Amino acid sequence: MAGLVRQWTDAWNACDVDGILALVHPEFRMHRMKGDVIDREGLADAVRRQTYGAAMKLFPLRLYGRGNQFAVAARIEYRHVEDGELIGATDDGGMAVETREGVVVFAAPQPTCADALSKAGLTEDERIFEWGDGLD
Repeated sequence: MAGLVRQWTDAWNACDVDGILALVHPEFRMHRMKGDVIDREGLADAVRRQTYGAAMKLFPLRLYGRGNQFAVAARIEYRHVEDGELIGATDDGGMAVETREGVVVFAAPQPTCADALSKAGLTEDERIFEWGDGLD
């Protein structure tokens, strides 16, 4: 799963629509923080929008999981696309993730890691990976 998370963040950060769509199930749904739900095409549109104005960049920190339920703690940076200037950042972002057949079928970005853990039905005790520990 750590490899899938790394591929997702790499594709997102590179604005690689084909790359990110290769990582999601045909029945993919993302429940976004603003309350709407998007499918594969909505995800493609979201990735395309990262190429102008302000872009969100994702940097995974920790992975929690059990079965096919996961939560990712991440640093999230917002940068101007034109010059890369940092607009804002948090080291406590998160996303709940469900996988099926080796790809993402459900994703729900959350304001904090604790919220992502709760959404995924997981706890801090279910940490399975940490980036920067020499394994990634």
